[in-house]
Amino acid sequence: MKNIFYLSLVLMSIMTSCNYHKDQLSIQKLKKDIFINQLSDSSFFSDIRSVSFYKNKFFISDYNRDNIFILNRKLELEKTLGNKGKGPGELLGASHLYLYQDSIFVINDGKRTIEVFNFNNYLTTINIPQPLSLSSDIRFCLHKGKILLTNFNSSSSISMLSFKSDSIIWFGNLKKFGTLKETKIKNKRHVQIMENNIIALPDCQPMLELYNMKGELLDVYEFRSIDFIDKFLLFTKKQKKSINSYYQLFPDFYVYGNQIFILALSVEKNNKLQCNKIIQFEMVDNSILPKNILSLGNGWFGPFCVAGKKILAFNQTNAELILYDYE
Repeated sequence: MKNIFYLSLVLMSIMTSCNYHKDQLSIQKLKKDIFINQLSDSSFFSDIRSVSFYKNKFFISDYNRDNIFILNRKLELEKTLGNKGKGPGELLGASHLYLYQDSIFVINDGKRTIEVFNFNNYLTTINIPQPLSLSSDIRFCLHKGKILLTNFNSSSSISMLSFKSDSIIWFGNLKKFGTLKETKIKNKRHVQIMENNIIALPDCQPMLELYNMKGELLDVYEFRSIDFIDKFLLFTKKQKKSINSYYQLFPDFYVYGNQIFILALSVEKNNKLQCNKIIQFEMVDNSILPKNILSLGNGWFGPFCVAGKKILAFNQTNAELILYDYE
């Protein structure tokens, strides 16, 4: 009888431990290192849409100013690229950017193009073929001469465009909703590269999709069981909204090494919405494991990136860039 009792206690302990890691991740409050609300030339940020880290520099796009800023790790301005306008290399809505082979690829929202810069000058413009669209609020990426963008057709949610030949490969899961328009707008996916795999995150569905470079689905990891995600999903079900509108649950996500970081909305006391939590996952042997919840503190946060043991995030409440320490 004693052996059975002890075995029951061990099983209960294991079950409790598993449920804790599955549903109730620990929350780590991040410590501010540096924060700025204006550049070293005394000009102010306006509408930051993308933040990336590459070769020890931060790269930032400002939608309203139509500039790309290059900052060092002390958040000091080293270079400004781009100007407002309709000419070659000029910008009308500098949106998400991606660093690839020492070049900056930035979505030019108003011109429906991708502009390419090196660290000093404009290089070229990539025109997007008519079947494709550009989503200025969704992460994209590049790999071996191909641009991976969220896009929609009758059976796919992601396109892989060769910018040298304009050939298009379609792939990606597609969840069906009530109408064709609803299906289209609710299947947007942030897309990033991790080693030789593609990581996709639907911006309103709590799941991570793992594809190989041929676009073949390898795995789907759902994380709706994380406590504050589940609470937010229950909240949205109770809200009155039109059929073709939705909450963008995940405004941004970032891949760094074998780590995946997801900025997520949450609902707090008195049904107050917040956007100040980052869920950290780890990829181990092609398995995605939840690791931690990182709290950015007060504010409504937008684009962010990870740089070693630092996280740079834009607080939209007061137009402030904040560099945090984590781990």
